[in-house]
Formats: sequence, C-alpha cells, structure tokens
Amino acid sequence: MKTEEFLQKLKKVRKTSNGWMALCPSHDDNQPSLSIAVGEDKILLKCFAGCDVQKILLSLNIESKDLYFEPKPLGRNNNSCINKISAVYQYTDAAGVLLYENVRFEPKKFRAAIR
Repeated sequence: MKTEEFLQKLKKVRKTSNGWMALCPSHDDNQPSLSIAVGEDKILLKCFAGCDVQKILLSLNIESKDLYFEPKPLGRNNNSCINKISAVYQYTDAAGVLLYENVRFEPKKFRAAIR
C-alpha cells in the first residue's frame, strides 16, 4: 500500500517534522495520537494512547502486510526481479505482544522486520 492511500483512511491528518499525526481509529480520539512514519520498506505506526498496532489495523480493515511497500525492480528492464509479498508471519511473546514479523516474498525470500 502506498503511504498516500493509507493516510486517506485516517481523519485529521497533519504533517509533522518526521511524518504525520492523525486520529487513532481504534479508540475514541479527540486529539491526534497516532504517529505515522515511513520506514525503509513499510509504514510505521505508534499510538501514543497505547493502542496495539493490530487493533489499529483491524479498525481500518487492513492487514499487517498492507503496511509494506512493493519492492522495486533491481535492474533497468528486469521485471523478473520484482518481488511480491505473499505472507507476513508474526512472532509474539507469551503475553501476545508483537516482537517482530517475518515477511515472505515471491519468488521465495524472507526478510525480518523488527519493531
């Protein structure tokens, strides 16, 4: 998903020095508490009211894999280098807190995303 597409799903979006702030969709928010930033390969989210990222995604009706950008081709005219995200595997601690995600691309390749 592109950053612009994601931002359109939110309310009261405003630009900040390191990304955007918006109303968090997973709780009754009067003041923007959701921070949105762009990482190397994905959209990064942090709710300063403490909402879990999975709860935010559920409120927006999207999945974790939707936060990742589509990789760009490596060569000038080499379309076979384009990787597509086929799955995102989430690893949690005993309390259910997300520790990291492992992203699977097609053709088969994995990349860990640490939070």
